[in-house]
Amino acid sequence: MKTTMFVLLMTVWLALGNVPAGAQSYPTKPIRMIVGYGPGGGTDTAARLIAGSLQSALGQPVVVENRPGANGLIGMDMLVKASPDGYTISMGAGGPLTINPLIMKNVTFDPIKDIASVGMVCANVMGLIVHPSFPANSVQELIALLKAKPDGHTYASSSIGSPHHVTMELFKSLTGTQVIHVPYKGSADVVKDMIGGQVLLAFETLSVALPQINAGRLRLIAVTSAKRSQLAPNAPTVAESGLPGFQSFSWYGAIAPAGTPTAIIDKLNGEIRRALTTPEVRQKLFELGAEPLGGTPEDMAAFIRAEIAKLGRVIKEAKITLD
Repeated sequence: MKTTMFVLLMTVWLALGNVPAGAQSYPTKPIRMIVGYGPGGGTDTAARLIAGSLQSALGQPVVVENRPGANGLIGMDMLVKASPDGYTISMGAGGPLTINPLIMKNVTFDPIKDIASVGMVCANVMGLIVHPSFPANSVQELIALLKAKPDGHTYASSSIGSPHHVTMELFKSLTGTQVIHVPYKGSADVVKDMIGGQVLLAFETLSVALPQINAGRLRLIAVTSAKRSQLAPNAPTVAESGLPGFQSFSWYGAIAPAGTPTAIIDKLNGEIRRALTTPEVRQKLFELGAEPLGGTPEDMAAFIRAEIAKLGRVIKEAKITLD
């Protein structure tokens, strides 16, 4: 009997020894969530929404720390240099994780090797929008128009290397069309000049463009999500409009330093996924023009790898750089 009990105790002890010590009682102190942009923007708003849910679920403060600068790179640099113990996480975004490493030379991290995916939070779907005077009412009409006059049209984007810029370059690559890029310093300026007729075509975030679309000042041709967006259910997708597989959106997801224990990653992921099923969080995301995502850490990691591969081809072909 004593031998059997000894063996049982040793088995339990060995099993517990395989669980990281910090993960057994995590968290025991406040968690820092880094945001690589200033307060009030989309990344910051999503971070504060998820931080509030995590704080309620985990019983410890989750403090959002804004570290803006260098197109999100300052915040990313802080994250990858932090201890991988689950007490420093970040609200990652598509720009810093899947675009910046492809277009900037001074990136100090590898988005595959230095980052642990925790879980996708939400997507900001973009729309293919035009000025009401623009003589195309569908994706196919737009393609025909651009092919008929390759050097006769321009499009706007919020900045060089932005998801809006890269999305149009993806569209051009898949359709064999040409359209001249006019970069701006933010989406607000893009929408303002589109309403004024200075530029007639853009891929723009629905949350920014919808008020003007609903007012009749801009026209929505299609959305960039894989399925129709709940934000504009009557608008077709680009994919169903003749470009099968086309998908592009700006997105936010929780990340941690590489080496963070799997048990901690899974715990955070579970709480984020639970939060995304609650009516309160879902409604707040919809009000922001975002759609909840969710999924496992493995799903997010696979998505990031696929995005880097897809966008890498487009960026190389378009020779997009930001240095």
